[in-house]
Amino acid sequence: MSDQCCSVEVTDEHNHELKRILWTVFAINITMFLVEIVAGHIYQSTALMADSLDMLSDAFVYGVSILVVAKSAYIKAKVSVMKGVLMSLMALYVIYELITKILNPVVSNGQAITVVGLLALVANAACFWLLFKHKGGDINIRSAWVCSRNDMTMNAGVIVAGVSVVYFGSQWPDYIIGASIALLILVSSVKIIIDSVKEMKLAKESSHYPE
Repeated sequence: MSDQCCSVEVTDEHNHELKRILWTVFAINITMFLVEIVAGHIYQSTALMADSLDMLSDAFVYGVSILVVAKSAYIKAKVSVMKGVLMSLMALYVIYELITKILNPVVSNGQAITVVGLLALVANAACFWLLFKHKGGDINIRSAWVCSRNDMTMNAGVIVAGVSVVYFGSQWPDYIIGASIALLILVSSVKIIIDSVKEMKLAKESSHYPE
């Protein structure tokens, strides 16, 4: 999409509202990162650890978004590329964790995975709702909304993993969900990078935004 199709009117009041929303979703993601990373280590869940790292990635995304909310389209697009790269690194880390767990199997707690997954789903649903009205804005806010939307899918996967571990008495559902999360992160990050590069080119062609 072009800047013209996706642009929103930027005013001081609008920027203040965006910053307030981004601060809120930033706090939610940092909190859930801490909850999931601790639970993932305690209950030996690849899915929870993967989702916690995605929460950390999103917290970075929202934190940076706060800093650039009133910046030029070119700067926002460059930051969005950084988001995509960070998401890609998270996907590679999940793959590494998955391989480690397969080579060294451990028993996880399916009930705990399910409960934490439900909590994360509620948290990300709140973020999704807060960002929804701005999803048609610039590339920076669009990519933040994409993160929130994808997170709910991941949370649902974590819940399925927890229930399946209990039902089947096997760790493989946790492994499969971990791999699925990694793939979703990777695909989304590539899309964000591609869209951001297009936005950068449009901004440069307009000659209004310096590198």
